[in-house]
Amino acid sequence: MKRAIILLFGVIIFLACKQENILPPIDTDLPTTGAGNFPYVVNVNPGNRQQLFDDDADTSGIQATVTVIFSDFMDAASFSGNVKVTNTTTGDSVPSIVVTYNAEARKLYIRSPGWSSSSAYLLRLISGGIKNRFGTALDGDRDGIDDGSPY
Repeated sequence: MKRAIILLFGVIIFLACKQENILPPIDTDLPTTGAGNFPYVVNVNPGNRQQLFDDDADTSGIQATVTVIFSDFMDAASFSGNVKVTNTTTGDSVPSIVVTYNAEARKLYIRSPGWSSSSAYLLRLISGGIKNRFGTALDGDRDGIDDGSPY
């Protein structure tokens, strides 16, 4: 009988001491940036089949800027030699491209004085070479697999 009373007393104390969890619930919306996530291209402006707009109409030729927005903060040094622009009309590489990266905005700016008004262009970002600040390679086809697919 004493054991039953002690056991009952223990159960009552256990139930009486149970508190509500004062911590907030775990947020299941985890961040999409960081070392374990593959960065990808969010947007390119101008987009596919859109025209380049001349930034300076007073200068001959087309002075246009192509803007690429990434999902993660990228390593600015990784763009060197890994951004290619090809004139698909002639098959030649676009000369004198200037690549600038704005880390705070996660934007890559591509400029060239060699844009032609009568040509189409192909922008190629080399996935194996372009990396985020954690060293994770660009996911060119946005499938979540490190397969080296270019954008």
